[in-house]
Amino acid sequence: MRVAIVTPAHAVAPYIGDTIRSVLAQTHPAWRMVVVDDGSTDTTAHIAGRFDDPRIRVVAWRNQGASAARNHGLTLVEGEAVLFLDADDQLAPDALARLTESLAANPWACAAVGAYRCVGGDHAGASPVAPPTGTDLLSTLVTRNLFINGGHILLRRSVISASAHSATI
Repeated sequence: MRVAIVTPAHAVAPYIGDTIRSVLAQTHPAWRMVVVDDGSTDTTAHIAGRFDDPRIRVVAWRNQGASAARNHGLTLVEGEAVLFLDADDQLAPDALARLTESLAANPWACAAVGAYRCVGGDHAGASPVAPPTGTDLLSTLVTRNLFINGGHILLRRSVISASAHSATI
């Protein structure tokens, strides 16, 4: 399963290199990454552009915020599954392998979610947070957000495409 990784990046020069290196270290090799430089005025685009791997594409985008950058990135990268990876987050080396295996084993699922660990800020050194379990999380999601960020959620592209199509009808 090929994974499309979309990374919005605005003024994240201190972090973007580590983020990209974490993607390059994946044991699952079938991925493509687009870094959407969301109008950075620092060296974010320069740092991201130094990585010489044909699976990584860096594009300039006028500053419109992370959501607009993610949506633009979706139009630029192909894959059966999508991972939104923030430019200050990193993946464990087996993250994509575990997430794609989970989706493949559960063809009815629209997404796979994995554990995460906060490594900076107020939560530094915190224990890994286990992913939510169960087959239907919708009732819980209606009252509480279970996900700290997108970097540990792999979505089927077909679900995103279906959602986008229904929103325009």
